[in-house]
This record gives sequence, C-alpha cells and structure tokens, in this order.
Amino acid sequence: MAYNEAKGIRRGKYTMTVEDITAIFEPVVQDIIGLVLGQIRALKGSASKMLMVGGLGQSSYLRERIREAVPDVEVLQPGNGWSAVARGALIRGIELLMSGSASVSVGGRMARKHYGRRIWAKFDPALHEKHRK
Repeated sequence: MAYNEAKGIRRGKYTMTVEDITAIFEPVVQDIIGLVLGQIRALKGSASKMLMVGGLGQSSYLRERIREAVPDVEVLQPGNGWSAVARGALIRGIELLMSGSASVSVGGRMARKHYGRRIWAKFDPALHEKHRK
C-alpha cells in the first residue's frame, strides 16, 4: 500500500477510525439485536439468560447493545466463547467420522491471521470486568 495520510495509510498499514468501524459493524449489530428479539418473542418472553459465543460474541460493545435492547435478560459471555462455535463444529465432525465410538475434545487453536487494536488502559474495577484484568 502506498503512503496516503488522507486515506489513513501509513507505513503500509491502514488505520480505521471509530466512524469507519461503526459504519461496518452497526448494520450487523442491528441484525443481531433483531434476531435476539425474534428469539425472545418466539419463547413468548420467557428467556432469562442469553449466552454469547463465537468471535463477535466476545464483543463488549455487542453485549452492552444487547443488554440495552433486552434489559430483563442476563447476557453471559463464557471465557472460551470465542472458539465455541469452531470447537463445536470440529467435535461434531470428528464424532460423525468416528461413529460415536470415542470421546472427543479440542485442546486449542491458533489463528494464522488476525485483526485487532492496541489499547493501553489502567484497570479500573468500576469500569472493567474482573476477568478482563
């Protein structure tokens, strides 16, 4: 990538603004909230807890948006939730191949590529969840 400060490209890297990220994720967040509300309606409002798994399921922003949309439902994020979908699919596939003759578990995984952001903030128990320390 050529250097282009106006487009946020420096040293071969593209830097996204908060507005860029919001424009990308907001339609997805709205769709997810709509799906959650639909599931709760299908249960006739009897849901008391919701479990968020998968990569996006670990987003504190998404968790807070869902909490705002359904304040009567406790929104939970398990510590290993980021890999739950992949581990579940892998375990199911292996079980099908082995015809249920063995117990299967996944010990770990490593991503070849990733995206992320760097942030340095002093831990504040009033602002941050204990497991994020």
